[in-house]
This record gives sequence, structure tokens and C-alpha cells, in this order.
Amino acid sequence: MVASASAEVVGSKPLAPRKGGEEAVGPGTLQVVALPWASVTVDGHAVGTTPIAAISLAAGPHSVVLQNSELGVTRSFSTTVRSGKLTTLKVNLRGTK
Repeated sequence: MVASASAEVVGSKPLAPRKGGEEAVGPGTLQVVALPWASVTVDGHAVGTTPIAAISLAAGPHSVVLQNSELGVTRSFSTTVRSGKLTTLKVNLRGTK
């Protein structure tokens, strides 16, 4: 059985209220939710196995690789982290092609 993956970027929401309509400056946060589980690599750096705490990253595009050795599945995704916001990437590694 060959597994496939679907991914959904749930969205970005502010981490803290902004004052006076100013744009947030600095890092954003990425949260990865994988079913059933996955080893997570961001921009070539291993960050742990899900479930993991949200990851603080520089704003901008990032490469995310998820691997589940039990299922024999490796999937790559691109996502953009926005400054001052939480971005959630939900991935289901179960399924068949």
C-alpha cells in the first residue's frame, strides 16, 4: 500500500494584539499537526516528532518535510510564516493513492 498525504494550511492568526494598527515585526510561529505522526524537518533542520510545540521561525517561506517510517511516507511542503502570526499546517499521512 502506498500512502498519500493531504495538507491544509489552516491559516494565520495574530499571536498578540497590535497597537495603533502597526504591523507586527519579527518572527512568526509554525505549528505542525500530523496524523498519525511524523518526524518534522524545517529548512533542513530536524525539529522533532509530532506532537511538538509550535516553532518560532523568521517570517517568510519555509520548506517542511514530514516523514513517517512506519508508513514509509515522506512528504514535502512549502509554507509561508507571517510575522507575529501562528500558521498551522495539518497533514494526514494516511490513505492510498
